[in-house]
Amino acid sequence: RMQGVSYMDGLGRSRQQLMHNPATEQIIVSNTYYDYHGRPVIQDLGTPVDDEALKHYPAFNRSAIDQQAFGPEHFDEVDLQGSCPALPDAFDTNYGAGEYYSTNNPAIDGANHNVPDGEGYPYSQIQYMPDQTGRVKRSGAFGDVHQIGNGKATKYMYSTPSQEELNRLFGSEVGYRNQYQKRMMQDANGQIYVCLLYTSPSPRDRG
Repeated sequence: RMQGVSYMDGLGRSRQQLMHNPATEQIIVSNTYYDYHGRPVIQDLGTPVDDEALKHYPAFNRSAIDQQAFGPEHFDEVDLQGSCPALPDAFDTNYGAGEYYSTNNPAIDGANHNVPDGEGYPYSQIQYMPDQTGRVKRSGAFGDVHQIGNGKATKYMYSTPSQEELNRLFGSEVGYRNQYQKRMMQDANGQIYVCLLYTSPSPRDRG
């Protein structure tokens, strides 16, 4: 049997998730960090803590730049009108997930010798389009190499297919181009995947 608790903020957003592991008598802690617009951006890897209390762990992760509790000021633009997104700070390797997924892990030997080194980035990151659609622009994976800004992030692109493209793929009975969405994803290796999504036509389109 495993027990878990989620701690929410005043807006009902999940901030910290706890899971008790009875096999190791530890608490697994994971955190979600939101940007200045209230969107989930940073999700760290679950980190074991030598404790069995399902209590809140404040300032679990800290920035390697100023050693303060990790927050939106460490990965989001302070100037919300800025056109260039700020690169995220690394976690301090003396606290929380930054310590566990690093060479500073005090229990790195033995059963934990295969725990990977996150190089200060034991978290994934999402960057949104600069609009109100909530669409994802780029996403970074765990580790320094795959963080946004290092050339290995996953990119997402959105458009509408041309009528010629639809006819060539599906034939002349496919429908009108404004009833479809074209989504493209470029992974960390530069491979591009294309997906066409059908959306219900509006009454004006039906008429």
